[in-house]
Parts: sequence; C-alpha cells; structure tokens
Amino acid sequence: MHEAFEKQSGLSKEQILEDCLDFYAYDFKNARQFTYENPLAVTAVSTAKTKAGKVILATNPFFPMAAQIVRMGYVGLTPDMFDYISCYEKDRFCKPNPKYLLDLCNMYGLDPEKCLLVGNDVKEDMYCAALTKMDTFLVTDCMIPYEDYSYTGKQGTFADLVKYLESL
Repeated sequence: MHEAFEKQSGLSKEQILEDCLDFYAYDFKNARQFTYENPLAVTAVSTAKTKAGKVILATNPFFPMAAQIVRMGYVGLTPDMFDYISCYEKDRFCKPNPKYLLDLCNMYGLDPEKCLLVGNDVKEDMYCAALTKMDTFLVTDCMIPYEDYSYTGKQGTFADLVKYLESL
C-alpha cells in the first residue's frame, strides 16, 4: 500500500511522515481556536497526581506524540503532568478495545480494578473501562453520548470531578 501511495504522490514514505509530523507540530495548533483553556482540567490532573501518584493520559492514540502535546495544550495541560501519554507511535490498541487500557495497566503494573478512568465519551471511555472493571467518572461538560450504551456510574462537571478526586 505504501508503494502505491508513494508512486501516485511522488513522495517517499519518509517525506510523507515528515510532512505529517510537521503539520501536527505546527499547523495543528490553529485548531485551538475551537477550544478553550480549562483550569479545572489542570486542577483535576494535579489532584489525581497527588492522590494516585500515576496519571496516564489515555486518549485514543490516533495521533502522533507531537499532536497529543498540541491537543493537551489547548486546555492548559503539559506533558510533564503525566506519567504516560498515549500516541500512535507507542500504543498497539485503541478504545473501545479493552486491550488498550489493559496494555497501559500492564506497562505500569497496575490493577485495573484499582484504577479510575476519567473521560467524556460514554462508549470509548466508560464502556471500554467497564470491560476492564476500572472505576469510572464521566465528565458531562463535553459528554459524547451513545444510544447503544447507557452509563449510570459516577458523573458530573469538571468541578464535580475535582471535588470527587479531592475526596479520595
């Protein structure tokens, strides 16, 4: 497949990869105009780090690390706030496949039943975590619902999440 694309585009696989990484490192920042900083996200991550010790940014690894860093910057997060950040260079699975979360747990020797997954996507986050028996918290400020999966666990706004994390 790479060969056909290279022949048709006239670009080498290396040039295509370099162009993609340049886009995510530089031009992708323009998407920030559609988002906003969220100080409560920063508070939630720092509170989780204090309470749990390990914090993993388990966003679906569709993007390279360069893009993940840009994306987290949209809300005011920085790479040093996390012990691990998912990206397509390092991860083998994606949500809602439970192997994705189990891989992350295995990487750090964590028992999934002692982990909390915080997310905004009912299927990609809550359903996936339920398959691993992880505890969950659904952030409703920017929730992505699904008709084929209902979630009845812990949920609330970012402010509610911070209160919940502080209570642990």
